[in-house]
Amino acid sequence: MRAFTLVLASALALAATAPALARKAGPITVSDAVVRASLGDSPNSAAYMVITNAGARPDRLVSVSCTCAAEAQVHVTRNTGGVMSMEPAGPVVVPAHGRVAFGPDGMHVMLMGLKGRLVDGARQPMTLRFEHAGPVTASFQVRARITGGGMGAMPGMNR
Repeated sequence: MRAFTLVLASALALAATAPALARKAGPITVSDAVVRASLGDSPNSAAYMVITNAGARPDRLVSVSCTCAAEAQVHVTRNTGGVMSMEPAGPVVVPAHGRVAFGPDGMHVMLMGLKGRLVDGARQPMTLRFEHAGPVTASFQVRARITGGGMGAMPGMNR
């Protein structure tokens, strides 16, 4: 009985950490998924990830949804003549045998109309819908600081 309890406890511990692992649907893998913890009373936040396509044909990320916000949109940050701007990116093509990295200095998922605070250390599920692979639900780690992973830095993001 003790061995069974130990095995069960190990399985439950592994299941509890599973959201930290990459999520996959067909050839599409979502990894390094993080979302910025709420800043003050801001009703918005941003999420970042890496999408890898191991398939022989391109796929498109067509939408993102999250129960934590009224709306989730893929946006891109641009620096034009020293002026930073942000705009909707539309469907994102993930090339065959390629990857797309989302980060503060480029593409990101803009979460608008947060329904509650995103607290550092928590996890937030989001569903990404792809044209061919279909839906992928990934668990995003909520972080007060977004750094590393080649994501670059954006003023105010690393507080």
